[in-house]
Amino acid sequence: MTRQPPRQRFAPDTEPVEADRSALPRAAQGDPSGGDWASKPAGPPPPGLYLTATPIGNARDITLRALDILTAVDIIACEDTRVTGKLLRLYGISGSLVSYHDHNADTMRPAILDRIAEGRSVALVCDAGTPLISDPGYRLLSLAH
Repeated sequence: MTRQPPRQRFAPDTEPVEADRSALPRAAQGDPSGGDWASKPAGPPPPGLYLTATPIGNARDITLRALDILTAVDIIACEDTRVTGKLLRLYGISGSLVSYHDHNADTMRPAILDRIAEGRSVALVCDAGTPLISDPGYRLLSLAH
């Protein structure tokens, strides 16, 4: 079997065209400050419940926004403090972890809602993925709303 030479994507006499980036956000224009949309939030987040997705499989798949939230909130409610603690240690985040899962949801739900009513910010995470898919977070969210 003989190998075919790779196909050219452009005709040989075509030169790349510089795109007009003026309508793009500053970060896409090459501005290292990133503009407002890419800047890190200043100060603690407002009181409330923050549904925060965690990686499924590879811990490095976490989003920057999730890291920002986990760093800034007062409390992190999680299914298993050992699993979430491992993720937080990987990123150098020290947070106040509370366990919130199927077996303690009826007890912990009022305590978490009280903290939010006191003006605290709470991140709700599950062991992998987005909270509310298959955990007791749905009831907490409906009451926090």
